[in-house]
Formats: sequence, C-alpha cells, structure tokens
Amino acid sequence: MATIREQFEQAKADFAAAFKAGDAAKAKEAGELAEKYEHIVKMADEKGALLHGDGAGERGHDAAKGFGEWAVKSMDLGAFSGKGQASVATADGYKAATDSHTKPAGAAGFDTFYDTNLVTGARRRLQVRDLFGEESRDATSIQYLVEGALEGDTGISAEGEAGHQFHFGDKTPKNAALKKVFGIFKESWEITQDEAWLATAIQNRGVYTHDLKVEDTLVSDLGGTSGILAASAKAATLADDIFGAISSIGQASPFMADAVVLNPADYKALRLQKDTNGQYMGGGFFTPAYAQLGAVQLYPDVWGMTTVVTPAVAAGTAYVGAFKQGGSVFTKAGDGLRVEVSNSDKDDFEHDLVAVRVIERLALALRYPAAFDKLTIAAA
Repeated sequence: MATIREQFEQAKADFAAAFKAGDAAKAKEAGELAEKYEHIVKMADEKGALLHGDGAGERGHDAAKGFGEWAVKSMDLGAFSGKGQASVATADGYKAATDSHTKPAGAAGFDTFYDTNLVTGARRRLQVRDLFGEESRDATSIQYLVEGALEGDTGISAEGEAGHQFHFGDKTPKNAALKKVFGIFKESWEITQDEAWLATAIQNRGVYTHDLKVEDTLVSDLGGTSGILAASAKAATLADDIFGAISSIGQASPFMADAVVLNPADYKALRLQKDTNGQYMGGGFFTPAYAQLGAVQLYPDVWGMTTVVTPAVAAGTAYVGAFKQGGSVFTKAGDGLRVEVSNSDKDDFEHDLVAVRVIERLALALRYPAAFDKLTIAAA
C-alpha cells in the first residue's frame, strides 16, 4: 500500500499533468488532494513520524515550502496560454478573494485630461476697419470742408467775345465727433486667481465683442453718410453692377475703388453664377476660373478688388469704395483701446468682485463721400 508521502507525490504529478494539458477541472481536483496530503505530511514531519514504514525520517521534499509556492516555481504556467481555461490553486491556510478589480468610482476623474484651451463659438472675421485709413488727433472731433459744386463753366470764346464765367460753390463744413464704444462685465476675484485661464478667455471675448460693435458701427455710419453714391443692382447682373459702381466712383471722385463689401448670401449667389454651358464663372469646385492656372479659389476677389464677405452688411446691400483714400477711422491721440479693471465699482469691494471695462473713442471721417457707392440689390 502506498504511503501518504507517495500519494502526495502522485497528486503533485497528477496536478502537473492536468495543468500542462489545460484540464482545469482535473488540475483543481489534483491540487486539492495534494494540499490535503501535504498537510498530513507536514504534521508528521513536525512530530518526527515515520511515514515510509522503514523507520526512515527523511522528508521527500522541502516541507518549508507550501504546495502553492512549489506549483508556481515548478509548473509550466504557460501551459494554459491560449486555451481559454484557468485554474486557481489555494495555498494551505489561505482563501482566494473572489472579487475582480474594476475601475473604482472614486478615480473617475483621474484618467481625464483637462484641456484649458476654451473652444469658442462662432467668430466673425473683422475686416471692415482695416479697409479704411487710420488717423489720430488730439481732439474730440474732426471738422473738414467739402468743396461746393461748380457753377457755370469755362468755354470757347471768339475773338473779342467775353469770357465764360464760372464759380465754385461755398464749401460745406462736415464734422465727425468721437463716439464712445463702451462695454463692461464683472468677474469674481476667485476666478481671476484660481481659474486665470478662464478669466483670460472671458476677457478675450470681451475685446472681440467690442471689436464686433465697432465694425457694425462703421458700416452703419458709412451707409448713413450723406453724399455717398447710391445705385440699384440685380442679383443676376451683380458683377456688372459692381463694375458700374467702380466706374461711377472714378468719375465722381479723384480715386479708384479698392474694395467691395458684401453679405455672405449675396456673395454666394455671385460666386455660384454659371455661364450658358453650366460652367462656374469664378471657377468650379475642381477647376480654376476661365483661362487661369493654379488652384481653385474659394473666395476670389471681385474685379481684382479686396473683397470682404461679412454679415455686418445686410443681405441685399453692398458697398463699393475707395476706402483707404476716401475715408479714415479717427481716434483720439494717446487714447486708443482701453481695457481697465477695478474692484471699486458700486459694492464690488464688499462682494470681492472685479469689473472689467473695454472702451474706445472713435469716429468715421468720410472726407470724400462720393468715393463710396451703396448698391441696393434686387432679387430679380
């Protein structure tokens, strides 16, 4: 009859064979049996018992090591690889925890990267102000004189005849007073200290909002200036009507037009116009314009002039003008755009708030109103 130690060794051999074969059930059964025999052998060794029947007290293995440790070091742990089975051996005196580790709820935010670059909303390209000239004067308004109309004319006189008399009408004074574009918003002191990136983003939007109002004001002032030319246009012939405005400006002023400002809807209709063969006049989505080489232009300039497409101009309206020479944006010298911060507005000091204000004083001075033509575009 086999001794307990021999049965222990046999159980270990059975465990090894099952482990290598990938038989999880047999490996588990053999492992549990080996643990049982190991426990008996260990107790007998500690008491000096003779389990071999020959009186020998030798220990057939290192009893100081548990079966679990022996299995880890002796078995081929790669035997189960790719077999889709697993076996868990429990060392003597220990019980395996059955819970699996999963992502703890308390660590939910630790695997998230926080990008402090604010994703902004829609932004209009602010271009109208750049079309005009710029001037700065140490005054609160600017006044200029516009020459009067010519009365009479010079002519051809025969010998002995009187000359033809002509007269320049009285000059008309024009005044452009500074307007104050002024906005204010408030922030808590904590946001400026703890969330400086957010405070900066808010302030940047404050300046953008200011510039947006400036552009809208310039367009409004341009359209409301007396003396600018006015003409009607049709959507179907808008390109021809724009060229007509260029010609009118050249005749009514000493300048040539340098820019046209259009609403996106009107530019879209112009850009998508086709000839009788169905070809895009300004170039198609794969090909450049007629007789041109190079890449397709998404927003080609109209008649070679700087073309600004902006919702600052109402749909159905376009402005053609000699912007750089016909007008200028007048600002007070030494002032310009001011962004100021204070905690003394009203009860801000008590509530630990800061007020941010954005201010600029400016005026549109159109010395040559006839250098601009306002086109009113009819749908048909």
